[in-house]
Amino acid sequence: MSGGGWIKDKSTFSISGGIKNNKPWGDLSFNDHRGTKVEGTKVTAYTVINSVTRKIEGTAMVNGRIPVTYTVVVVDNSGYGHNRDSFSLALSNGYSASGTLKGGNIQIHRECGKPHDNDDKEHYYDRDEHDGHNNCDNDRLGVSDLFRQFPDYNKDNHGY
Repeated sequence: MSGGGWIKDKSTFSISGGIKNNKPWGDLSFNDHRGTKVEGTKVTAYTVINSVTRKIEGTAMVNGRIPVTYTVVVVDNSGYGHNRDSFSLALSNGYSASGTLKGGNIQIHRECGKPHDNDDKEHYYDRDEHDGHNNCDNDRLGVSDLFRQFPDYNKDNHGY
């Protein structure tokens, strides 16, 4: 899972996580631009809630000096994120922030061959399946692939 963007009041964040060598991994950075900056120091748990929702728990530092624990819940409701995906942060000191993304995107990386992602351990080496066929063909698209699939795309001179 990975993502970044901003929620209400322009609070910005970046988040990533999954399971690597049977252990949770990840990173968190959050800034509400009103005096609270959170930097993750360790991920202690990674939970698959359902096919579009993940929970990451860990330890962090607030403003570089206050140790806390955190819980982040992200929801990937669409490939486009804006006004669809959501981010929620709760700290052990009582601070919380949440909302629908006003900009950015959350991406749940589905493991090759798992159509509904129910048991996905989201290993860092997964070959993501973006075409929905779950046939393990590692179908990540490049710009040239987009031009082949959408030949009219560059007619407006997008600079590619």
